[in-house]
Amino acid sequence: IQLAGGPELFPEDPRFNAFPVALLVHITGSAIFAFLGALQFVRRFRRRPSSWHRRAGRVLVVAGLLVVASCTTPL
Repeated sequence: IQLAGGPELFPEDPRFNAFPVALLVHITGSAIFAFLGALQFVRRFRRRPSSWHRRAGRVLVVAGLLVVASCTTPL
């Protein structure tokens, strides 16, 4: 919220303020990765004849790569 221009909740940290886009990509990618990663283990979704499990896995890989790419930003 603070990075998006909202009220200041925490004191400014130069590590986070230097790369706000990388931080937002990291948070968003991690949330998607955690949610879809947990759903990959739900038996009902894996056994469906549709390709949901495969498509979700592909989105999971992209989200994971975004998280890793945002961590490698030099601080």
